[in-house]
Amino acid sequence: MPCPHFSITICARGNGGSAVAGAAYQSGEKLFCEYDEHTKNYEYKAEEVVYKEVMLPDNAPREYADRGILWNAVEEAEPNWNSQLARRFVIALPKELSDEDNMNLLREYVSDQFVSKGMIADFAIHRPKKETDNIHAHLMLTMRPMDEHGKWMPKSKKEYVTDEAGNQILDSKGKPKTRKVFTTDWDDRGNAEKWRKEWEILQNSYLERAGRTERICMDSYEKQGVDTVPTVHMGPAICAMENKGIQTDIGNLNRVIEDLNRLIREVKKAFRKLGDWVSEMKQSANQLDMEPKEISVYDLCVMWFEDREKQRQTWSNSFGASRAGLKDLEKRLKIMDYLYDNHIFSLEDLDARVTSIKEELKNASNEKRSLSRKKARVEGIIQHAERMRELDPIHKKANRPGFGKKKYKEDHAEELKEWDTCEAYLRINLKGQEYNRKDMKRELELLSVSLELKQSEMKEIAEEKDLLGYIQYIIKDYVPELTPEKEPVSPERKEKKRESIREKLKQKKEEVKENDSYRSPDKKKSNCKSR
Repeated sequence: MPCPHFSITICARGNGGSAVAGAAYQSGEKLFCEYDEHTKNYEYKAEEVVYKEVMLPDNAPREYADRGILWNAVEEAEPNWNSQLARRFVIALPKELSDEDNMNLLREYVSDQFVSKGMIADFAIHRPKKETDNIHAHLMLTMRPMDEHGKWMPKSKKEYVTDEAGNQILDSKGKPKTRKVFTTDWDDRGNAEKWRKEWEILQNSYLERAGRTERICMDSYEKQGVDTVPTVHMGPAICAMENKGIQTDIGNLNRVIEDLNRLIREVKKAFRKLGDWVSEMKQSANQLDMEPKEISVYDLCVMWFEDREKQRQTWSNSFGASRAGLKDLEKRLKIMDYLYDNHIFSLEDLDARVTSIKEELKNASNEKRSLSRKKARVEGIIQHAERMRELDPIHKKANRPGFGKKKYKEDHAEELKEWDTCEAYLRINLKGQEYNRKDMKRELELLSVSLELKQSEMKEIAEEKDLLGYIQYIIKDYVPELTPEKEPVSPERKEKKRESIREKLKQKKEEVKENDSYRSPDKKKSNCKSR
């Protein structure tokens, strides 16, 4: 299935970012940065690059098609220590499409969404290993607009705040108040959702044109209203182990999650159909002027099995009749026990039971979403903490007193930026507490156990679903009169169907009343077979 990964970040000088370094990385090239007078060499990444291009709007200088010239010009236009240099994207491409289709998909998307709005776009398609499906795109966009002559313009301007009469409003110090006004809408908070949605629409159109049935949705599961627990991201190391047949904790957890998602989908679908069927039977009962409590589901099931027994007595194949009888006996005991133990005797009771289970499924979905959020938080903390630990030596060396650290920081700008990101994530999610690897692993294990328990509950409901499905088959087969009719029922036909149902209930009940396998709903539950 296509992967919905679509991340947006800002390359900022205040976080140690370099637009030239970012462009060199994604293109697999060696570029010289005039701002810090250092060469950014990522030629070793060239073997991953499937395609790369710089796309220019009509008003941009043609020499900016050279990414070295372009991003050095961007660095020069941003003099401040904390300037935002570029907007960066990492987008998963569909492995179901060919390289040519992915190239055209990306070019069309970049042209329509960004270049047409006046941004310059530098992008590249990567495939890290030929044997993997991890094909993705890196994209960098300029953040400063240009005039019609290709000159950089301000990102924002200040304007005076005025009252309704047009007079300037003063602050507490007597100075005119001002506010920041952006010269473009490129930084609008709603753009991220819009860009993701447009990527979804265009990608699905390419998949359709390629004759593929797969489709992608960029919304989160919760936003889609899908009761699905996301699987845990495994990373390349764990994926490699799993591909070799080595089971891992995260791999095992994902298998539990996938099985749980499958069970919930199947059970919810089945109970929606069962609920519709019970509603149809109630509608039919209303058409016949009968109360749902008049129609004994329990008695009808007993009678159906009795009729099956009589039919087998006429079979010429005694061996086949014997085998069929044993199977029917096993099924009969399960169904009778289930109906009696759950107090399902009338159509009204059956409706109440199906409604109750649908409510249980709704509550299970809410619990599942809660587990999903907790799992995502713990997983994120562990991943960021482990990565921060790996980067600690670089961070400590860069901040060692008396160390000539300027060049070292420039050479390790990406790693230091990543360390800062991990530190900020842990500070927000741990809320001042110290990271304890054992505690986090234990919490992840507890969440795994909770998911397994939820899986066990779903299996029990799935078994009940199968029994109710068989009961549905019995009633449809034995009492076709309960099938609702689309056209209005004439009084004569209504009376005929009503009498047929009542006759079956009355006559057959008398025939089987003395049978030991029949347990009257009026008997106490203590007389019921122990389970």
